[in-house]
Amino acid sequence: MMVKLGYNLLCAVVLLMTSCAPVMADDSFILHVGGWSKHWGFDTSNITNENHKVLAGEYRGYLAGYFENSYGNDSFMVLKTWRWNITENIHTSVGVGANYGYTTCYGENNSSKNICPDAVAGVGYKVGRVSLGIKVKPGVAIFTPEIHF
Repeated sequence: MMVKLGYNLLCAVVLLMTSCAPVMADDSFILHVGGWSKHWGFDTSNITNENHKVLAGEYRGYLAGYFENSYGNDSFMVLKTWRWNITENIHTSVGVGANYGYTTCYGENNSSKNICPDAVAGVGYKVGRVSLGIKVKPGVAIFTPEIHF
């Protein structure tokens, strides 16, 4: 039941985002670097990493890159992203896609790595070519610096 509800919600979000395309911000290339997180709302006793060493590139709404997940494992992500300028300096964003590197979606049970669904919402403050933002996923907030080209 929860999987079907999650899938329907994901489809609704994607439909809403694609219908709002004309209001999106357009930066040709964005370099994502760093990534520091804070977890909540579930057992965090096995969280071993909150410095994620993100290195990712985003080009015209498509993001791909590397990060070290919260359990210390090398992981990779691919997302479709949408951004909206709220003011000259403030923007919001959402992304949906997949990641690889967790042994369960989300968590660790020492099995082989899986491909897991991924979704994120964020807000950022941009000055010049640098943006500092907070991105939120279920149970985690991530501070993320970006460089816009």
